[in-house]
Amino acid sequence: MEPQPTANIDRHRNIGDQVYEILRGQIVRLELPPGEPINERALVARLGVSRTPIRAAISRLSDEGLIDIQPNVGTYVSRIEIAKVEEGRLIRDSLERATIRQAAAHFDKAAETALQQCLKRHDKAANENRPKEAMAADDEFHQRISELSGHLSIWATIRRAKADFDRLRHLATLMPGRNEETVDEHNAILMALRHGDPAQCERALQHHLDRAYEMILKAARHHPDYIADLKSDNSPARPRN
Repeated sequence: MEPQPTANIDRHRNIGDQVYEILRGQIVRLELPPGEPINERALVARLGVSRTPIRAAISRLSDEGLIDIQPNVGTYVSRIEIAKVEEGRLIRDSLERATIRQAAAHFDKAAETALQQCLKRHDKAANENRPKEAMAADDEFHQRISELSGHLSIWATIRRAKADFDRLRHLATLMPGRNEETVDEHNAILMALRHGDPAQCERALQHHLDRAYEMILKAARHHPDYIADLKSDNSPARPRN
């Protein structure tokens, strides 16, 4: 019996973009962990699409450094590079600090309601031990603040830059108490926005970002096989038995 596709592909939208987002999401969420082989034939069966959009998506993800293509060897999910994590952190910190200062001037009831809803979803997911949903609510909270600044395209830049950072964030969310701690930090950011003080908003955000970085480095130390910098050689990963 032929395997049935497990992804919902909208044939009225660009298929290549959808395949890219599906694979990128699975890599960032560690559903496809570092070192995992990428099998085009299996993806064709699983996604129910031809090889053309899959190859295009793999090429885009390779350009982003999320997939490692080894000619005559194989294609694998890239291991996480601490240097890229640090780069993503610097880009994220700089842009988010700038946007939250501007967001403070535009904060209103509608923005407060939207952010409170993010916090409620995050808290509920954390209490019910659903870390992936908690992280999605976490990201939405930051995205809404970024967009509140009026610069709607900045979040796309942040999102692209922090892919390796986010892979470690998914590991950090599994640490006891981290999701609850993040909710508290977000509440402090929301309170600062209510006060409308750009400097206070930036301080609350910076404390949260610094703590997040601290936790992801701890996660990295607990998962050395996922980290390229900690490998003893540059040989690609082999399929798991």
